[in-house]
Amino acid sequence: MSGFSDIKGFFKRNWFKIIISIYLLSRIINLMSLPIFNDEAIWIDWGNKLKLGLVPLFYSLYDGKPPLHFVFISIFMIFIKNPLLAGRLVSVLAGVFSLIAIKNISKLFFEEKYVILSCLIYLISPMFLFYDRQALQESILTAEICWIIYFSIKYFDSLKLKYALYLSLTLALSFYTKISILIIFIPIFILFLYNIVKEKEKRNIIFSGISVVIFVFILLISPLILQEQSKLMFTRNDRYSITLNDLNQGIFNIWFLNVSKITRIIFWYFNILIFFISVTLILFYKKHLENKYFIFIIFSLPIIILIVISRGILERYLVPFTIPLIFISAKGIEYILVRYGKLVLLLLFIPITISLYQIFYIDNYLSSVNLYAKGLDLYGYSGGFTAGYGVREAILYIESLEKDYKKIIVGVRVDAGNPESAVMAYFLEDKNARVVPVYFDSQVTKIPLDENFIGNYYPFYFISREDNLAGMNKYLTEEKRFYQPDGKSFVGIYKYIKQ
Repeated sequence: MSGFSDIKGFFKRNWFKIIISIYLLSRIINLMSLPIFNDEAIWIDWGNKLKLGLVPLFYSLYDGKPPLHFVFISIFMIFIKNPLLAGRLVSVLAGVFSLIAIKNISKLFFEEKYVILSCLIYLISPMFLFYDRQALQESILTAEICWIIYFSIKYFDSLKLKYALYLSLTLALSFYTKISILIIFIPIFILFLYNIVKEKEKRNIIFSGISVVIFVFILLISPLILQEQSKLMFTRNDRYSITLNDLNQGIFNIWFLNVSKITRIIFWYFNILIFFISVTLILFYKKHLENKYFIFIIFSLPIIILIVISRGILERYLVPFTIPLIFISAKGIEYILVRYGKLVLLLLFIPITISLYQIFYIDNYLSSVNLYAKGLDLYGYSGGFTAGYGVREAILYIESLEKDYKKIIVGVRVDAGNPESAVMAYFLEDKNARVVPVYFDSQVTKIPLDENFIGNYYPFYFISREDNLAGMNKYLTEEKRFYQPDGKSFVGIYKYIKQ
């Protein structure tokens, strides 16, 4: 019995370190099993060009994207040679910061022995697992939203201006990551308004807090907003957001599709947790919960806002805003644990099993999702040009040729995504690189080619998106095709025909 007590005591003292260790294992094991996704290729390419000093800090604004994520990738690429690994480790590290914030928030709402529940839910969630292993903005934004919630709670509990300052700093960092963070201002505004009404004698302090949040936020984002191309962050967002032109009878169809999509996403990723969420909502309805828990409902409002303002819901854009559901789920689990015992924890083996399946059998996992959870956005990872399967094989093929030549030139067409951005991300290095990527496209390459063309002096290959040869067909002959799992899309390897 003393041995069991020692183990129990060790776990009690070190439970969060254990959670972090399991988290890192769950995120790092088979981290590279899923090949480079289309958007990952673009972001890593931008990060690499930042690292090499080939583009300015705010380069990504041409596509309406703030630069913070790409700056992080560029820093990691200094130390990690594999570009995809560098990009994905940024997200893995961001998830650690999410866990720390989740623990801090939970300590404000749960008894000490139940603080672990929220951390455990994040750890085993198939949704957060998937996006913590992708070189995308979602994991960073999730961490930032966790801290936004934490600093908001701390401010409204204490009304100390230092928390208003921390809140504004985190909001600014979030804006530098992705401008969709702006919708988080709505629950924050509601909380300020509620406290102004409720705490009449403290209105001056609350107005000071609002002033700090707004002033510091504007001050910190001004270097970004003052960039000439900053307006593109908003105008290019028309691709995803409802505009005045959409306000007609068709708007109801858009909203219906958005509700349907979000419902499918939540049912797939939260599965059994929906039961615990329902328990908490019933407790709210019956007024069996303290009012302080209502803040998680307030911070869930962006999910509804996305339904209203989105032209179409994209799964990964929803991910960071589902963080409040973790705490709502944890409260439901705590309630049932207290009343019905620990057997309820067996239900958590459902998300654990799904997550383990995702870690060790990612191809089968994607096939299962595409078969049984139709309508989610994971089809783009296993078929079409956005998937990276053929890209990985093409890059490995070029790398296998390095030993035979002192220098190889690899051409791609002028475009962003797979395989073009991936080729640049993997091969664009300093002047001593043995594989040199170039744009080989009738849009930018002078044709007919003259005798000084580099392909007449070095082995020249072209990596294509299917059979699109960028108008350079007569100069290229097909060597290989690498097909996607869908058996339709492929990445081609072509060799330059010396003129």
